[in-house]
Amino acid sequence: MYISGNKPVHRISQLYQDQSRVNRKQQNQAMKSDKVTLSNESKELNAIFQQVYAQEETSGKTLEIKERVDSGTYKVSSEDIAASILEYLKQQV
Repeated sequence: MYISGNKPVHRISQLYQDQSRVNRKQQNQAMKSDKVTLSNESKELNAIFQQVYAQEETSGKTLEIKERVDSGTYKVSSEDIAASILEYLKQQV
């Protein structure tokens, strides 16, 4: 097979290189233009989480109970536990 002057082959190679250059440029532009948008649901969930965590600020009584639990001096009577369980079950009915 005889290819005269390699011009068609050279032209195909040049077109391939040009297209590759265009593709790389488009990819670079796409990377630069990436952005994140949050849905309304995610914004609402974020607001709820912030409220919950804000409410979790520990009060003096909570800190006292935590210290007593950590030290092993916090005791709850079985009667109190049973009364709480019964109260809970009454509310469920």
